[in-house]
Amino acid sequence: MVCRIQMIACLVVVGGLLSGSGALASDWKAVQANKLLNVSGMALASAPGAPVLSMLIAHDNKGKKVYTSKLTWTPTGELKYEALDWDTWVTEPFDLEGLCRVPGTDTFIAMPSKAGVAYHIKIVPAAWGGEEIKLIKEFSMPELGMSEVEGVTVGSIGGQTILVWTARGKAATPGRIAYASLDLTTYTVGVPKVVEFSVPWPNTPYLRHISDVALLDSGALLVTSCSDPGDYGPFASALYLGGQFFADADGNVQFQVNSEPITLRRFKGHKVEAVTILEAASAMAFGTDDEEFGGSVLLDQ
Repeated sequence: MVCRIQMIACLVVVGGLLSGSGALASDWKAVQANKLLNVSGMALASAPGAPVLSMLIAHDNKGKKVYTSKLTWTPTGELKYEALDWDTWVTEPFDLEGLCRVPGTDTFIAMPSKAGVAYHIKIVPAAWGGEEIKLIKEFSMPELGMSEVEGVTVGSIGGQTILVWTARGKAATPGRIAYASLDLTTYTVGVPKVVEFSVPWPNTPYLRHISDVALLDSGALLVTSCSDPGDYGPFASALYLGGQFFADADGNVQFQVNSEPITLRRFKGHKVEAVTILEAASAMAFGTDDEEFGGSVLLDQ
């Protein structure tokens, strides 16, 4: 009963978040005229209350040396793009697919598609001017046999910091949502729990059940899904309310998955691989990897 009440409350919260949406198909903005500069992960980079919005972007490039960038919305609504080099790394950040901000900090967690590792990173001034990515720590993730990691998010549930990461799945194979406690002082990830997750749409043989996730302060988990038939599409994506995190009577964090996910948005013509919540959960941003058509972003305010 408690979880049901929480789920109803989350629907109210998410409904409020979406109710002001006036986003149109024409509001998508290209990252750059370069198919390598797609969006496979995205996180708010600007400080809360900052007059200018900026976001850190992950690119799922494989050996192309451009792995992250910063997008800034100018006062005129245009996008300013800045590639961000990594100052150093133990392992080259090959094929980054997940990115999120650590709540209450100016640091981020990034994950490659290959399971078993994660990066704790920060945007810092570069010695030659501009900015770059500082690798604070590369740390190990539990081995769960998860392939094709697609999304990561961090939040606080019942006073505990929780790390959520996902495997995308495919048409006949559900995606997987893993979650565990996270301690960034010792870089310890707790014993994970894993649940399966599947969606009804896009109803194509090229369905990926999970392309990204975002955790609201309420504990609601937003999930994007997409169809990827190849370099030239046609693409389609959806946003779902995937379930609810909560702390039980003993203080243990649990996740109630929606066996019938609630559809919040549908996008035709785009392969959404990134979703992030903006300040105070009053708006969202989406990013795409539209293959030969490049990457684009949408502010849904």
